Amino acid sequence: MTATPTLWENPAGALHALAAALGIDPTKKFNEGPDELSFSDENFALTLSNDPVTRERQLSVLDSAMLGMKTKYGPSLTLRLKLAGQQLTIDDYSQAKLENFCKKVGNDPFELLITIDKAMLAAYWDFDAPDVSFKIFLFLEALVRALTIPLSEVEQDENSVLKGFTGERKLFILVPDHTVGGVSQSLELNGDYLAVLGGGAVGNWRNYLPQNSSDEALRKVKYVYAEAVDTLKWTQVPHQFLTPLHLLLDWPKPKGGNEQVPDKNDLIARPLFAQLLALSVLYTARESRFPSGSAEVKGGSWVATYEADKYLANIDVPDIEVIGNMLVSDTMQEPWQACQTAGRLAQWIYKEERGISNRSEVLQVAVASFLQDGKSSENLAELVLKAREIFERVQRRWDQFMEERLHKYFSQIKELEERVESTTKTYNEQFQSLTKGLTDNMLAAVAVIVGSFIAAIFKSPFQRYIFVFGLAVYALYLMIFPMAVGLVSQCQRFKDARDGFRKRQREFINRLSAAEVRQIVGNRISQNEQRFRRWFWLTTGLYTLVLISLIAAILLVPALLKNWTDDFSLTEASFEAPADREVVPLVIRGDGFDNTKEIVVTVGNSKLSNTDGKSVKVHGATVLTLTPPRADLAGSMLKNEAIRVRQGEANEQTIALPATIPPPAEAAFESLTWNEDGSLETTGSKLNLIPQLQSGGMKVPFKVSDDGRKLEITDQKALKKLHASRILEIVYKDGVKASVSLPASPISRKAQQD
Repeated sequence: MTATPTLWENPAGALHALAAALGIDPTKKFNEGPDELSFSDENFALTLSNDPVTRERQLSVLDSAMLGMKTKYGPSLTLRLKLAGQQLTIDDYSQAKLENFCKKVGNDPFELLITIDKAMLAAYWDFDAPDVSFKIFLFLEALVRALTIPLSEVEQDENSVLKGFTGERKLFILVPDHTVGGVSQSLELNGDYLAVLGGGAVGNWRNYLPQNSSDEALRKVKYVYAEAVDTLKWTQVPHQFLTPLHLLLDWPKPKGGNEQVPDKNDLIARPLFAQLLALSVLYTARESRFPSGSAEVKGGSWVATYEADKYLANIDVPDIEVIGNMLVSDTMQEPWQACQTAGRLAQWIYKEERGISNRSEVLQVAVASFLQDGKSSENLAELVLKAREIFERVQRRWDQFMEERLHKYFSQIKELEERVESTTKTYNEQFQSLTKGLTDNMLAAVAVIVGSFIAAIFKSPFQRYIFVFGLAVYALYLMIFPMAVGLVSQCQRFKDARDGFRKRQREFINRLSAAEVRQIVGNRISQNEQRFRRWFWLTTGLYTLVLISLIAAILLVPALLKNWTDDFSLTEASFEAPADREVVPLVIRGDGFDNTKEIVVTVGNSKLSNTDGKSVKVHGATVLTLTPPRADLAGSMLKNEAIRVRQGEANEQTIALPATIPPPAEAAFESLTWNEDGSLETTGSKLNLIPQLQSGGMKVPFKVSDDGRKLEITDQKALKKLHASRILEIVYKDGVKASVSLPASPISRKAQQD
């Protein structure tokens, strides 16, 4: 069933018609609360005339009233007439059932029950929108009662229209039957959280739908409540959510016309603005004290205290009904505007998180200075009377405060900027110090290495201890002073500068704000800190690399230089005559030979060296001569082994053997001559190759001269043996013997002749 737009007009008309048709005692009122309207009578008597015509007319009127109720309130209505087994309900109502019920009941009393579910009624009357709650009042007096609840009970009382009004959903209070002095009148009051519409203005409800999201609206009032609990001193205050923002209402201000301020005699405005005034005092006073157990005490007053500097004023805040009566007294000229101004002051204090304590302090001074000479019982009325003046004074004081604050603010900004600049300059100086120290020490390292190297090679051979000593001393210096002392000092200076700035930054945040400090500081400090860390660790790494390089140079360079200075090259190897049966003269040619260094030549199993002065002879820088054993030469050639040559610390090099080994040279006798003195003289070739002479098993001494072309035997004992045997044996080192027959000596022939 679709509701018509006019159903909400004359909202209680159907109820009045039913009451008249049933003959309900006018003194018995309908019980209307925020969520339900009800009427019940267990002994209700319906008096119908015995005259058929009159009875028919009465039943016709009652039928019309029943149908009117069903049409007006639809599914929200519960209507029941009940007696024993007889029952008549609005759900299956018909005129025939009504006549039948009245016939069976007669004049006996029966149970009468009427209830209207207002949530269902709002939907039936087409009051429905997201994030909105609707409270419809059929009777003006019911709304007045629902608003005139003591502040200490307004959140808990079941009959309070503000119960559960957290602010998450905007509340629309609709009272179509709104009158002032018995005359129907429109009422339009609207705020962020509440809209109160009366009379014909009810039809404009869609113009006041909430603009903000429910989450944002709830967050705002929760924030105000939390800040009040945090900054104000509340004693026994039974509040959980309600704030002045909930009840801060405005009225239409048409262009070119007068403000549509509610009439001073408006019964709804009286308790509504009284609640706003009480809440405004609660949220602006320094201290509020409710009587102990105020949630259980009906009515009663509480005390608010405004205090700042040398000023102090107490305000007795009475019951809402008393406040309402005070607002409409003759002394009040613009009570609703004054209450609205009080609400604006509360809104101003909590308009943003920053500066709440400062704004509260300014307001405390303004209110306390105005009211300190008044009586606490009269100060609430005085506050209303002087609301506009207090508001203006608060704004002036705030402007003065802000002017001083701005001067201080800009001074602090300048101080912060100077601090940023000085810290940045300190970091830059540390960068330069690190760079200069690193450059100087790198140049010093190069100088030490070059100087030590030159000093070490100034004498030959390379003086290893000079080089090692120079580098070791500088490495120790680098580790102790630039690294252990210099870098640690730089790191400590950086930490001191960083910690000092951060301490000052926290102080500035307390005086300014975190966002402002972040904006002024920007990323200059963080970038410089990151730059310093990168450069510090790079410097540390370079110092460490140089230190490792110095240690590596100490360990490796002397050996490397030794290797380089001992280096040589080989070009060819050749055999030289004469060769004998045991050794073969060998010549190795090359470059870089140095007789002051140990030279070792390995041929097969033989190692020959120049250190004994015999095995290897060095001729200048290009020739080595040696006489390796023929057997080793033959073995190496058979195994295809090369000659291996090593000089000092240089790497060993190899060179191939000549293709063939020369055969051994033999001594040859050309003539054997006995001299007159009995000595034996022979001439021939290669006589110097004869290693040993024997005769009859006796070793014969001899002397070779003229480059192996002349051999003489002068030993008398040996000569006697030779005279006797006339056989001379040549004994080679390999054991081979060769015999030579001697001619008869002149001495022997002469002895024979004699």
